[in-house]
Amino acid sequence: MRAMEEMYKDLPCISDIVIEHNAFIRKIIFSKLEDYPDKASLTNKLMVILEGMLNISVIYKMEQRLHK
Repeated sequence: MRAMEEMYKDLPCISDIVIEHNAFIRKIIFSKLEDYPDKASLTNKLMVILEGMLNISVIYKMEQRLHK
């Protein structure tokens, strides 16, 4: 998300990278939740949040009029 905010001109590339590496990001999140008994469910929820934030950020960065 921070990269997307700092690199506005490269926004389409960054969102494509996140979407392309979705499975890799999911594996990282899953591996970091090793102490949680319901880590599969938590991973899914965190991925939904991440994808939602990505979509919201893309919309707001592309549509500057929404900031008003």
